[in-house]
Amino acid sequence: MNKRSVILLILFNLFFANINNVGAQGAQNEYPMFLFLQNNFDSTIIFIPGSQWITPEDYFIIAKKGEQVYLFTYKSPYRKALGIKYPTPIREKFFREDSIYDFSVPDTNRFFLPKKPGKTPSGQSSIPAKR
Repeated sequence: MNKRSVILLILFNLFFANINNVGAQGAQNEYPMFLFLQNNFDSTIIFIPGSQWITPEDYFIIAKKGEQVYLFTYKSPYRKALGIKYPTPIREKFFREDSIYDFSVPDTNRFFLPKKPGKTPSGQSSIPAKR
């Protein structure tokens, strides 16, 4: 077995060991990111689109503290680049970075990103103004 096959086999085994921890709601409540949100915001909504049982979840997060609403995502910014033909060193770098995401427990790390509220088609802010 060559070195690459051994590395892929190890990553495959780690991935399936990680799935067992991710599946249960009780395990998810212990994710550092969830505990951070619980401790620092009054209320939080976390949206996980679709069924992503093979790939790690992307999280879209709405958090409220007082009257202020905050938006976050937890996702790999490298995933979109994986299907594009980049030079080999760049493609391998993106793959390595995306693999880190695949095996990370959700936390307030480099994949936890703030989002700026968007505008509705009428030009209004998507977050209601304080009244």
